[in-house]
Amino acid sequence: MVRADHPGHTLVVLCFVVFSDRGGYVVAYSDAPDDSANESSVSEPGSTAPKVLTFRMKQLAAMSANGFEQACADLLARDGFVRPRRVGGSGDLGADVVAVDPDDHKVVVQCKQYSAPVGSGALQKFNGTAVPEHHADIAVIVALNGFTRPAVDFAQRHGIVLIGRPELKRWAHGEHLYAVVEEQRSPA
Repeated sequence: MVRADHPGHTLVVLCFVVFSDRGGYVVAYSDAPDDSANESSVSEPGSTAPKVLTFRMKQLAAMSANGFEQACADLLARDGFVRPRRVGGSGDLGADVVAVDPDDHKVVVQCKQYSAPVGSGALQKFNGTAVPEHHADIAVIVALNGFTRPAVDFAQRHGIVLIGRPELKRWAHGEHLYAVVEEQRSPA
């Protein structure tokens, strides 16, 4: 038996990937203590809730572009999306991740790990390919460092879902993507 509450014992972290017959997958892991005082935790201490895939913002920021895209695909899988796959790379026509929600809506995601907020030019390019090329029902851009005001205005006019830093943090910490999006759309 491994005890993590004693300084002389080692904490074992296990990671499981389960493939379903529908092509989707679920990623889960046992929780290691969060060494970041500024990041929130998904489950309360003593909670009996199952552990779910989460990422700290520092982890997302330190990932490669491919790693960031894969993390977004893994979060979609955690949220019950079917067949989430990373398709980003040269010639991706603006789609980094593609998935289908349980209601059969195709979600196309563009991932931006820029050090500055994403401008409207990137949204314009994505808008020109998400529906005509990828047949998106829902077009989403995830940006580690948010969006400029012109980008936000463009997204509102064209129905593009924006996941900026605050929304990404909530999604990465365990909230379902649609809960984050719905709250964003609700009047304040």
